[in-house]
Amino acid sequence: MKLKNIPLKRWLEFIFTFIIGLLTLLALCFPLQKGGTTLYGITYQYEENGFDLFDFNSICRPENLEWISIVVGVFCIIQLVVAICTMAIAILHIFSGKFGELSFYMVITSLIFCTIYLVLGPVLNTVLLNDENGIWLDNLGYIQVDLNYISVYTLSYIPFILTMIISLIYWLIKKYVLPTIKPKTQSATVLNNPQIDAPRHDEPNRQLDKQIKQVDEQVLRGSETAKPIHKSTEQKDENTKTNSKDMVSQLKTYKELLDSGILTQEEFDKLKKEILENK
Repeated sequence: MKLKNIPLKRWLEFIFTFIIGLLTLLALCFPLQKGGTTLYGITYQYEENGFDLFDFNSICRPENLEWISIVVGVFCIIQLVVAICTMAIAILHIFSGKFGELSFYMVITSLIFCTIYLVLGPVLNTVLLNDENGIWLDNLGYIQVDLNYISVYTLSYIPFILTMIISLIYWLIKKYVLPTIKPKTQSATVLNNPQIDAPRHDEPNRQLDKQIKQVDEQVLRGSETAKPIHKSTEQKDENTKTNSKDMVSQLKTYKELLDSGILTQEEFDKLKKEILENK
């Protein structure tokens, strides 16, 4: 399908789904733990985001709670997969018109993961501040520090806020803006140009036009070649010609009713059959 033929609603769904997936991916870049500590008069800065936890090693390693690093690491890997799948489904949806329901569920899943990522930041900071042993620094290893000199905070709330803002904007546009936009109607140039792909629902109408045209041509050919033999024959031919024109006229009338939506395809076929049988 050409991009210019894609409905505005599907474009909106694609943009929203893709942005949510992208923010879910970028969320892993925001630090779950960020801060510094002073040791022997020297200040050490530390930072840990979702990508840093892919190796299941955290700067926060309290005794008997080593499993925390593994759980958070697995979660971050799954979040990465969810983000990539959400963006991929958004691309498939814009080109195929399918996967609309699946993209909706992927957006919900992405929002849930962004929410959990927000919660992980304060949780890990709380565990770190309650660790009586210290923290793990890459250049010094696991060290004992004075908790009074530890400053720690998180930026995991930023992607959550961004996803909520984008979701609100999408909801407002879908509810208040889209209903006010009228769908574009095809111009006569588009309908008459055989090189431009016509919608599928126009194909039956084209076939009906062709059939009516063929019937009309047959009637005209018959009227031109028919030669009256006597008066009764002339009257009969005249009646036949009149009936044929009436049949064509009725078919054209029913065709217009079909195009305007007053008649269904099934009703039109039934009326057409009755006219041809009474020919």
